Amino acid sequence: MLTEILETLYDVEFQIIALNKLFLSMLIIIAAIVLQKLGKRAIGRGFTRAGRTAGEAAAKKLDTTGSIIAGVYKYIVLITAVILILQTFNVDLSSVLTLAGVGGIAVGIGAQSLVRDILNGIFIWFENQFAIGDKITVADKSGTVVEFNLRTTKIVDEEGELYIIPNSEIRIVKNSMKKGKT
Repeated sequence: MLTEILETLYDVEFQIIALNKLFLSMLIIIAAIVLQKLGKRAIGRGFTRAGRTAGEAAAKKLDTTGSIIAGVYKYIVLITAVILILQTFNVDLSSVLTLAGVGGIAVGIGAQSLVRDILNGIFIWFENQFAIGDKITVADKSGTVVEFNLRTTKIVDEEGELYIIPNSEIRIVKNSMKKGKT
């Protein structure tokens, strides 16, 4: 058996096919990185332009929405790249999807906090509880929101300390930028 494996590895035709697949995989990875960076930049610019014509509150909402869309876009590009690479190596995607489904159930049971993070993030965004640039207090942490995505909220306090708060941990928010507003 070892002899057969070695003969296959020394076969010139096998080596050419393997190198072609590796080269194609590298091209897919490079294309995914470029698409992700270009897409993130385009999404950011689009929402920045739209924010210039909107009021301050609407601009913050647009920044937050742009951040969420850029995050979703990143994962779409990543998943697409993985699927293309698997297809390059002739992996049967139906078996991979079946395994992913079964694995998804197992992960879903173990990743309940991740699901809570995302659901809470959706409600925070939909209800416009805060946006990027708002000064908020969550539990005993106060600062300016510098990044918001569906899973976490990042705030920086006055000393420059960064706090990364899972959205499932956000129960009560004090938003100093919305005094008396709903």
